[in-house]
Amino acid sequence: MNKVAKYLNEHLSGEVASQDFALSQVEVDNGLLVRRPEMIVRAVNMNDIRKVMRFCSQLAEKGHVLPVFVRGCGNDETGAADE
Repeated sequence: MNKVAKYLNEHLSGEVASQDFALSQVEVDNGLLVRRPEMIVRAVNMNDIRKVMRFCSQLAEKGHVLPVFVRGCGNDETGAADE
């Protein structure tokens, strides 16, 4: 587990996954896009989302950009991020 994932796991109610198995399950949706994430955050409440966004903002201020993509299940007819 990378340092960022470990830090976030210690500060969130939800969980952060960075293992190859978990990442390979979400790198392809039902659409045409294939993108492997660096980690997956499974937020359980709004506080988790706030903490992740604040953390990413603070990293960006220091020159370390960590892109954030929000997804649902990604399993509608078009592969869109829809639950």
